[in-house]
Amino acid sequence: MDREYELFEYRTDGSSSWRGVVRGLEGARVAIWLLADEIGRECVARDAMTKEIVLARAPLPGAKRIFQIAYGDALSSRAHLLHRHGYDATSAAGNERAKHLLSMHSPYDLFVIGHAAPEQVRLEMVRWLRLNYPGTQILALNSAQSSGLDSLQYNAPCEPANAWLRLVSSAVHRSGRSGQVH
Repeated sequence: MDREYELFEYRTDGSSSWRGVVRGLEGARVAIWLLADEIGRECVARDAMTKEIVLARAPLPGAKRIFQIAYGDALSSRAHLLHRHGYDATSAAGNERAKHLLSMHSPYDLFVIGHAAPEQVRLEMVRWLRLNYPGTQILALNSAQSSGLDSLQYNAPCEPANAWLRLVSSAVHRSGRSGQVH
């Protein structure tokens, strides 16, 4: 049985507004994408049972496009931060949701891999991204205990945010935007 997802938009004053319920991850993906583009503000899908934010979209037409894979609670706060710094950000909680969302084959300038999953989970996502989005840069955010993902050019500590935001700027300008799945 498909799960239900609650849809919310974030207003400019920081409050949120309920926008409905959809069934299934595919329905949530489509609804969030269309709603965010229509209203021009960040929208999220939240699992109706667990209340976990599983998808977010913060559109900025014409801006560099970033896709974030988050593990844990940082999805929404990082999406807000990327949006405030002028990036069109799409986010997913975990590898499986990310792969599902990326099945749209939309072009991105950068992928950001969160820090809160085990290294093997993060490396599995890196391998999938390299196979399906060759030429697009990948930035790994790392906890204080991690030296980073050795296979990546871009590694940054997850805190403070200004450290990894500098790398975001550098990486998006070097990216060969790719929307083609090979």
